[in-house]
Amino acid sequence: MKTTKILYNENKIWSETTRDASYSHQQGEFSIRMVFHGWEEYTIGKKKINLYPGNFLVINHDTVYHRKIYSDFPANTFAVAFAAKFLADFHRVHLATEAFLLDDPFNEQGGALPSFLETIYTLRGDMMFNTQHLVGHFQGLVTDELLIDCYLYHCLLLFYRVYNRDILAKIQKLENLKRETRIEIFKRVTMAKDYMQSNFNRLLTIDEISRHACLSPTHFYRTFKQIHHYSPHRYLVDVRLDNARHYLRKTEYCLSEIVTLVGFENTSSFIRLFRSRFGQTPGDFRLN
Repeated sequence: MKTTKILYNENKIWSETTRDASYSHQQGEFSIRMVFHGWEEYTIGKKKINLYPGNFLVINHDTVYHRKIYSDFPANTFAVAFAAKFLADFHRVHLATEAFLLDDPFNEQGGALPSFLETIYTLRGDMMFNTQHLVGHFQGLVTDELLIDCYLYHCLLLFYRVYNRDILAKIQKLENLKRETRIEIFKRVTMAKDYMQSNFNRLLTIDEISRHACLSPTHFYRTFKQIHHYSPHRYLVDVRLDNARHYLRKTEYCLSEIVTLVGFENTSSFIRLFRSRFGQTPGDFRLN
């Protein structure tokens, strides 16, 4: 089942629930994409990304991509797409001074579209709460487009904050390098991070992960820790624990099944790590 809403300003919202779907050679507006249950696979160029609950993916204007869903249970996906004119004006206002905006309030000539790093971002905090409200109004078939507009505007504003915090600020941590070199290294480390996010349920090694970053294992390890302040192993464990928490909350899988699904080999170590991270055992979390 697929539901789509196109607003008066050509921004779009859509949701889909299905077990089996495939869309090839997709191309369109800048979009923010999420999965609330199940998972969805994206192919962007040579990169494959598996999108799971708790994260979101951005795809730039005119990027060609493929996506598919193949699941034993219905996967629930959600996306918002911003029309080129809307995005260009938002970006212009975000960067310009108040004096400039007063002198040229409508910018009839249009503006350049921004380009963002097409990677997996964590859905949390204000971004998560705003999305929950937007989904609730969308599923409730609200006809008040001004209200929907406000949520879409806030969604884009919050994404810019996430991008400044998780991308631009972290690029600056790569000190004593030219700007172009910092950006290239960060892109490569991000490719490895996406690979871990997409394959957290598998047994991974530093050598395998670093190959996806086109960096040597030592260079990758050092740079990853410089950017994120923790090791790739710690990051992977946190990803597994976050997904385990989702399974505990949203599914009826028993604990041993969840341990296997998220890539842990030992139930007792999983319980210990879960309790250390969230302050309670998996059993207590599910009961509460």
